[in-house]
Amino acid sequence: MVKAVTQSESALQKMPGVNAYSWEAFTGSDTGAPVQQSAKKGVFCLQGTFGAAVTLEGSFDDVTYTTLKDVNGNAMSYTAAVIVETQVLPPYVRPNAAGVSNVVASLLTQKSA
Repeated sequence: MVKAVTQSESALQKMPGVNAYSWEAFTGSDTGAPVQQSAKKGVFCLQGTFGAAVTLEGSFDDVTYTTLKDVNGNAMSYTAAVIVETQVLPPYVRPNAAGVSNVVASLLTQKSA
């Protein structure tokens, strides 16, 4: 099932210069609705109960998605809670789950000047 993305109203969203996106309650093999954004870097956060991996994916055309890599070149695919910086963000970003129980995914990016 495709999970809707929300522009978070958290304290982080109220910080100047920050875009905060959240995908709530991933279960099973949900795919997050893509975010179209223009930031170069971001911070990806996963919290919840895992049974398998959640992967952050990116696309330049909103059709073909591939796994993003962190600043160390590792695939951004996680089976436990994590906060990690992204090296590069393409125009479209989404999380993709594979058999998780209940996970919330968040993405923080810098607002364009």
